[in-house]
Amino acid sequence: MVCTRSDNAPEAIGRGIQHGRKWGFSADEVNFLQETFDKLTTETAAVSHAEIASRHRIFLENLMLDDSRMSNVPEETIQKWKAVHVYLATMDEHAVPAIDGSSYVTYAKTMYESGRDNIKSEWEGLSGDDIGAKHGANFRAKMQYDADMNIHVLNYADFWLYLAGKHFTEEALTNLDDEIFASRGRYDIRVNGNPWEDKPFPPVKRGSNDQITAIYAGGITNVELLQIKYGDTWGAAYGSPKPDPASTTDLDVNAGEYLYWVDVWFGQKLGCAPFWLNTKNKLREVGSSGGTKGELWFADHQVTSVYGIKYESSALSGLEGIIVGFRPLFLKSD
Repeated sequence: MVCTRSDNAPEAIGRGIQHGRKWGFSADEVNFLQETFDKLTTETAAVSHAEIASRHRIFLENLMLDDSRMSNVPEETIQKWKAVHVYLATMDEHAVPAIDGSSYVTYAKTMYESGRDNIKSEWEGLSGDDIGAKHGANFRAKMQYDADMNIHVLNYADFWLYLAGKHFTEEALTNLDDEIFASRGRYDIRVNGNPWEDKPFPPVKRGSNDQITAIYAGGITNVELLQIKYGDTWGAAYGSPKPDPASTTDLDVNAGEYLYWVDVWFGQKLGCAPFWLNTKNKLREVGSSGGTKGELWFADHQVTSVYGIKYESSALSGLEGIIVGFRPLFLKSD
């Protein structure tokens, strides 16, 4: 599944409801948006995608006929609205199936699940001749799909009732607090001898996730070992048990530091991994080899977990890949 511009249209409605009067919209225009939300969140109603397109198109066309009406709307929001407008204006309404008996929330989550089976593998930096590369390419693509859908579609599905003026449910808050992941490197279904499932990560419980407080790592040529400390507890060690040299680097969490992104250079091995803080300072760098560069980050998220990939049968030292978990900053607890 490809996430279309119409999948992002609910964000435009939600922003209009929350900020429309401040931006100069009339009460009737804000009420129009509220009415659309209410209609689409009624499970018993059969709402066609074409109807969603029509309502958005009328609303956006009316706004854009008068540039002065948009003067107080943030530029980022205007550009997103214009992109939605262009898509909807050229949309073949008769070619879009109805959302029979379901709300936008149900529709979005159903489309997400169905789309996970049709994802194109991400082969950048990998060779099909290397063991585990196919699984690595597939897993990386699936993680990216999950992350993109969570950020751009599923989070708005959970925000839907809030944007429509209703209260968050505990389930919605928990969904918003879940981790998303990014990976680079090659690997098959085994990590340190343990099998991975399709969704291998434990569920995240809201408010009970410890901050990363330290990194223990080692390796000169390649990344030989990674181990992360969460709060006061060290997580699993990935890679060689006694790399030389190895050391611990602490984060100053009391001063507000947290991991923001990870750069990696990878190929057959994980050659280098610099870890960066929210202050834009480098916390530390492990390994020194080159290869294909990957940037593991998501805007407005912090790094909340790190997993190393090491083949059980590999004779050569060093990790083959890395998986990094992220959680949204707007739910970060101090």
